Amino acid sequence: MKNPQGYAHTWDRETGVILKEADTFTCKHCNKVTFVKPFCDPADLGGHCCVCDGLICRDCNYKRSLGKPCVPFMKRLERQEEHLERGGMFIDVDHFENG
Repeated sequence: MKNPQGYAHTWDRETGVILKEADTFTCKHCNKVTFVKPFCDPADLGGHCCVCDGLICRDCNYKRSLGKPCVPFMKRLERQEEHLERGGMFIDVDHFENG
């Protein structure tokens, strides 16, 4: 992967020793953070959604292959906020329709 979006490291709180360091990217559909292995093929990590032009995790890539439409995470949040502002109770329709 040429352009990862982030960088993360984990450490032991007691000793302060760094346990793991890696580049990361955040799935545009579900907001899951995925660790990127050095020189890894992007297809092994998930994929690229041509509709929203974002990197997606393996789970969302699989759902997309089954026909689930592209609904980016931020778009779902905006829909939820709009619905709640109108006094409604939010139910994620995409979750129930496409499982």
